[in-house]
Amino acid sequence: MAVMDGFSLGAILALGFAFVMFLLVLFAAIYIYSALTLMLVAKKTKTEPAWFAWVPILNILLLAKMARMHWWPILLLIGTFIPKIGTLFGVAYLVFVIVWMWKVCERLSKPGWWPILVLIPIVGWIWMFILWGILAWDDTAVEAAPAKAVKEEKVTETKPVAKAKNSVKKKAAKKKKR
Repeated sequence: MAVMDGFSLGAILALGFAFVMFLLVLFAAIYIYSALTLMLVAKKTKTEPAWFAWVPILNILLLAKMARMHWWPILLLIGTFIPKIGTLFGVAYLVFVIVWMWKVCERLSKPGWWPILVLIPIVGWIWMFILWGILAWDDTAVEAAPAKAVKEEKVTETKPVAKAKNSVKKKAAKKKKR
């Protein structure tokens, strides 16, 4: 077997194969962790269907649903494939993802600015995994949906309606006594 600078070709191939396998296992672990935390946050916020967390693209739709915002920014991903202006679409999409994550953090009673830290290179990637872990496994209560302002109007009953209710109550009371 030929020797190339002290390494055999077989050793180089084995090292390359081991590196590729390490990357595949790392990718699978990251995917499983991300999907699991997203699904747990969806269940915590009572957003259905939580299984969307396991399907690419649908998991982004689930994030938009958890944030209670529109889903259409997902279409910006298509624009990322356009040469020369694809980066603009990518940045616009990233802004929407940060806003969605902000809203989800606020729903789970966490500071909304936490997702902005994801923008820090390398540290932000690590923070994203920590953030989703906090959102998934922290025991804080989910913020209730804002109730629509409803005017309560005092309804006054007319005398015949009040008399009819009283007579119904009296009949029901007599039946119970028997």
